[in-house]
Amino acid sequence: NSPEQWRHLQMDLTRYQGNNAHVEIHDEGRGWIAVDRVWLSAEGVQHGAGVDWSVLDDESTDSATLLADPVRAEALLAAGLVDPARYGDAWNAAVVNTAQELRRLDESLPQPIRIISAAEAPHGFDVPLSVRGDPHQPGDLVERRALENLGGADTLQRFRNGSGRRELARWITAADNPLFWRTQANRLWARVMGRGVAATTDDLGAMGVPPENRALLDHLAVRLRDNPSRRALLRDIVLSRSYQMASAHPDPRAQQVDATNGRWHRSHQKRLTAESIRDAILAVSGRLDRKIGGTSVPVHLTDFLTGRGRPGGNGPVDGAGRRSIYIKVCRNFLPAFLTAFDFPVPATTVGDRSVSNVPAQALALMNDPFVHEQARLWGEKGMKVAEGEGLVAAIETMWQQAFGRLPSA
Repeated sequence: NSPEQWRHLQMDLTRYQGNNAHVEIHDEGRGWIAVDRVWLSAEGVQHGAGVDWSVLDDESTDSATLLADPVRAEALLAAGLVDPARYGDAWNAAVVNTAQELRRLDESLPQPIRIISAAEAPHGFDVPLSVRGDPHQPGDLVERRALENLGGADTLQRFRNGSGRRELARWITAADNPLFWRTQANRLWARVMGRGVAATTDDLGAMGVPPENRALLDHLAVRLRDNPSRRALLRDIVLSRSYQMASAHPDPRAQQVDATNGRWHRSHQKRLTAESIRDAILAVSGRLDRKIGGTSVPVHLTDFLTGRGRPGGNGPVDGAGRRSIYIKVCRNFLPAFLTAFDFPVPATTVGDRSVSNVPAQALALMNDPFVHEQARLWGEKGMKVAEGEGLVAAIETMWQQAFGRLPSA
């Protein structure tokens, strides 16, 4: 935070002797930063040779080309001792016009959104295997290459560019890698249909359950590989006849032939996810905000959500009516209502959610303040229907909103 002033920053690396290190520099906000030089020294503070001011005596600095030279520009801008009129149009072309153009471009840019991300290292290197996990006992050098258990030993794929992460990602997602596309397609199918074509969505290897309908899994994998749009594949699945089947087949012989329903002669019964339950409650009460996009809504913190790292802001009980996908997820402070209905802990990827049926779920529906608030709104909405159309119409409307069908005798 020192605009247009050079600063000397020093870091003590005594504790990091023998370790690899890199210097990473970020500007703050809409500002900018310039780095003059970076050096290592065992003798404490070393300010270096500084700027060569002799370039100011060079009478040939009368053109935009010479003024644009990095060394000359550094000296001229840092000194503040030169009369710009001496250089006339050359000064304007090299400094003034450029500064004005940069300022204009900067003002046209939106405010940046900060996220945590990884940057590719320009120069990668191989690292040794730590003996028994101890970083102070380096073993043999391990090359950057593909994974042996995924075919890397057969292909002898070696990574040479940067860290190798980009090459690894391209190798995994290659069109001729069936494991990746089958795994992705199987997870999408399981997400919609209630069970994967291969039951073990997190393991399509030797320890997993093989798919009974291999042709279906291959068809989905090829479909996703040719068009890597998950939304398009999900649309195809929900519009298919398989998705629209009932959970009971009219022919009893089908159950005898396909007892496990591995051939999908009927639909699997599916539990609503935690997000679907919450969104359905908001939809019934009329509070659901269907707007797409926007910032996350802070999680509502109860008295039981305490501990280190507790968020500073407390969100509304109903999450401002936004869909559950827009509720901010803090790993150690998850929404209490969602966790009661098997909301996954965001510590790792979850291919197949756990399903439970515990008393805490019924208690949440009876006692949670969120449910009470939405029930009140729903009741007020039903009373308005009763006042205008009668009690019978109100009962039929609320029944249809809750169950998706009219009440029967």
